[in-house]
Amino acid sequence: MLSDEEVVLFWHGIVRPPVSRRVGLALRIALLTGARVSEIAQAERREFTHIEDPERAAWVLPTARSKNGCSHFTPLSELARKAVSEAIVLSGDASQFLFPSPSVSSKPITGHALSVAMQRFGGNVGSASEASRSWASELPSPHDLRRTVATRLAGLGYPAEDVSAVLNHKRRDVTGRHYDLYDRAKEKRRALNSWSDALTELVRTASPPLAANVGNGVD
Repeated sequence: MLSDEEVVLFWHGIVRPPVSRRVGLALRIALLTGARVSEIAQAERREFTHIEDPERAAWVLPTARSKNGCSHFTPLSELARKAVSEAIVLSGDASQFLFPSPSVSSKPITGHALSVAMQRFGGNVGSASEASRSWASELPSPHDLRRTVATRLAGLGYPAEDVSAVLNHKRRDVTGRHYDLYDRAKEKRRALNSWSDALTELVRTASPPLAANVGNGVD
């Protein structure tokens, strides 16, 4: 799991060279939603709805693309809306994908590309701060962003049921599989909004030495 200092380091640095801003936005979305990077990489623009409405903005992952075979409703927090909106602009009008491949026509980027980007970022963090040294000593993977979201939501007081719903974990107990079909949309929105608010505050209040080399503010 990423520490507070590592979250700040990641948030600012991942959208700067050697990582492209577009790929960095995809990884920011992973930290904001807890989604699997393979599903983010192949996302189509049509899967995102009501982007301009904070109370309705969402990403609806279709069954065909979901790892567990279940469609998944992910509410978009304020930071997630901004990241998706910018990615839409950067994707241009010619592609159906949120993150089109720069080298293969009519295809999206791959989840592996996001893993490579994390490695490149890790190789460029330097050693000027404790956060950068910690990051470089054991390079986090994209899956660690998902693990960080789960841990942070639990730390904010959200129960396991809500965290599992955010992560699109399929319930395997009899009640969950056959009787309890509630999708916890309201709970997921509250949880992800809380995480977005906490992340915004964390980034804004980070001490200058932590953020001095990676920019200021949440953008």
